[in-house]
Amino acid sequence: MRVALEFTIPRALPSWNPLAARSHWTKRATEATRWWALTRQALGRERPVLRFPVVIHVTVGRPNPQDADNIPAKLVIDGLKGAVLPDDDLRYVARVCTTPRRSENPYTLVRVLEKEEER
Repeated sequence: MRVALEFTIPRALPSWNPLAARSHWTKRATEATRWWALTRQALGRERPVLRFPVVIHVTVGRPNPQDADNIPAKLVIDGLKGAVLPDDDLRYVARVCTTPRRSENPYTLVRVLEKEEER
């Protein structure tokens, strides 16, 4: 796999737990809009032409890391739709991986990986 796109958002994605279980849909919608904007800002003008389907790897650093299955990568992936991804279905995204890391400085690192060309 080859890293085709990499960028960092200087904030940690929230946990799914409070978003999914105890929050009103308007709060979830506000959070989704906020992360769409943060993703587009971090992406900047970079618009590589990708070979699909891709693998998206999201690493979240925070002082107290959440479980890997509580990282809402969809909030970032939705920000990539229309910019570098036509859509986020199986034709364009083969797999999503999430990794929690311990870090005193919160961050979200996004890597979009392409399959190496076969010779």
